[in-house]
Amino acid sequence: KEYSGILDCVRTQMRQKPLPLVVSGMPPVVEKAFLVDFCKSFSKDNGVCPIILVRDDKTAVKVTEYLRSQDVDAYRYLRRELNIYNITASHENEHERLLVLSKLLFDKPQAIVTTPAAAMGYTMPKDVLDANCFCFGIGDIDEPKDMVERLLSMGYVRVESVDYVGQFSARGGIIDVFPPQLSAEESHPYRIEFFDNEIDRICIFDQMTQRVIENCDDLKLLPVREALCKKNEIKAIRKEIVACLAKAEMPDSKMELEKELASIDGGQPLNFTDKYITLIYPQKECLLDYFDKTAVVICGTNAINEQIDSVERLNGELIANLLEHGVVRSGKTEFSVNASRIEKFFSENVTMHVNTFAVGLSGVRISGMFSMRCRQLASYFKKYDLLKEDLENYVKNKYRIYLACENDAEVKSMLEALNGDSFQAVALGEGGSAIEDFVPGVVYLGIESIENGYELFASKFVALTLMGEDTQKTVRAKKKSKKKIKNTQKIMSYADLEIGDYVVHTAYGIGKYLGIQNLTVGGVSRDYINIQYAGTDKLFLPVDNLDMVSKYIGAHSDDGLLKLSKMGGNDWQKSKSRAKAAVKEMAKELIQLYAERMRKKGYAFPEDDQMQRDFESAFEYEETDSQLQAIEEIKNDMMRPAPMERLLCGDVGFGKTEVALRGAFKAIEAGKQVALLVPTTILALQHYHT
Repeated sequence: KEYSGILDCVRTQMRQKPLPLVVSGMPPVVEKAFLVDFCKSFSKDNGVCPIILVRDDKTAVKVTEYLRSQDVDAYRYLRRELNIYNITASHENEHERLLVLSKLLFDKPQAIVTTPAAAMGYTMPKDVLDANCFCFGIGDIDEPKDMVERLLSMGYVRVESVDYVGQFSARGGIIDVFPPQLSAEESHPYRIEFFDNEIDRICIFDQMTQRVIENCDDLKLLPVREALCKKNEIKAIRKEIVACLAKAEMPDSKMELEKELASIDGGQPLNFTDKYITLIYPQKECLLDYFDKTAVVICGTNAINEQIDSVERLNGELIANLLEHGVVRSGKTEFSVNASRIEKFFSENVTMHVNTFAVGLSGVRISGMFSMRCRQLASYFKKYDLLKEDLENYVKNKYRIYLACENDAEVKSMLEALNGDSFQAVALGEGGSAIEDFVPGVVYLGIESIENGYELFASKFVALTLMGEDTQKTVRAKKKSKKKIKNTQKIMSYADLEIGDYVVHTAYGIGKYLGIQNLTVGGVSRDYINIQYAGTDKLFLPVDNLDMVSKYIGAHSDDGLLKLSKMGGNDWQKSKSRAKAAVKEMAKELIQLYAERMRKKGYAFPEDDQMQRDFESAFEYEETDSQLQAIEEIKNDMMRPAPMERLLCGDVGFGKTEVALRGAFKAIEAGKQVALLVPTTILALQHYHT
């Protein structure tokens, strides 16, 4: 019922000036299932592709993989690492982004999953991409030399033999080309054979054996660089470099600009064109410009708003650093649209805010607020008795039941077990079956990778899973692990680092690892770790001094929104000093606070009696080690005649409620009142019934 209401609201909003709608109450596993159905329904109803905004690239990858596993034609559009220095860098991310843009331009995908940082960043405009997509088939007339020129203009690099995406080779009437594909598994080079000026054959071949794998009738080639420079653009960039060089004062900045100039004059590949993207494309377009009318699904309103603000702030800081070093001129460099552009995009399209709790939209006029009545369930991995007990309850209440198994063997064994225990169990075929066709009380088994199950109260549907680790094992493993987690991680070898990782140097602060580079200093050649700092600052650290660097794994380590330290100044030392002073002050305050707490008299609750023991023995599951430890510590705190303060943390499904209820029962037994605060009305109702 709630889902139908959401779809009706979206359809209505598509036909008028749209207002945002809010969907709350869904735990992560239900949210993923919701996205699958919404993408299929929306694209089918409207013939357009929805855009799903998530907080970071890792989440975008996971969501896309899940959508694709559920037969949704979804693509991820990840943030591009800007290459503003004259260094060779990987273009894999660009290839994938261009493929996504071409899908939006020529096909109709069912979903694009992205982040604000990726969506706001400038890219190749629609008309430029359209003009640089090259389609041809067998029998077409084309000169081999013209095709070579076209490939060069599309960003392909000419080599002797193609090995990687973005390369091509030409030998007389044969051209080999390696275009970008959706994934590494699908990537393969193509061979185009000419008979005079006619395309005689197109085939996929193995670059190792050079043998033909498959013949093709036609081929569509995409550009491999987002910032494509032709003659006019190169002239404009050269003019800008000369203007910057005339004003540059710092020796390092002059050297950087001279290297760029030498690359242009020497006809070398231009690795620094991202810095001049607004000179190359004055249109200043981003992913949002590839959508005409669509639905925007915002997963986590507060997180998305924070990232939009961070994108603006970090881009402003990057431009300020470049201006300070004199390697760009004011008003000549931009990297992304501003926050008002993405907010305008939200206001022009149907925007759905999907949050676990209804937050982030106070004071905003909305078209509808929908609360999904559902809950997430733990896995029944190695818990058949518990599964049987819960299934009896679901069958009794006439639920439609789906049980996800890992493979055919598990489906077979579960069928035998369930039918042997008087359940009516049915295995779904390869195509599955619509939930609407499920008979209430029958257990339907299928093969599916879901870590957690979920229950939809209103529609009386439950999805259960047998996958995942045993909860008790996981909890015990966490308990045994005594390893401290810090915001830095020691690097045992340079192999532990990947290009783009954030690292912390003891003396210079946070930088970005750019790889290993061999340099000759004083006639001696050595390998150095190349670390990029704010602006144009770089550090070349001998590899044998690796112990001075640790990997940064703190906040923003994976979303590209981390501010780099500036070399040569005292900012890093000030940051360390401030942190040390803040920790000392906090420690002092805590010591005073807890000393005062210990001096004050609190209420000492009595020891457990028979009623408390009866209450606890009614718990139908076996307690985990962590639960038992938490229960014992909380009770001990309650029985001490001192004020109590305790925070209990745990993941979803790991038994926090049971621990809290035991403490609450102990308080009630002593004649005290208990206040139980929860985030949603639904959760309050569940606890009330419990």
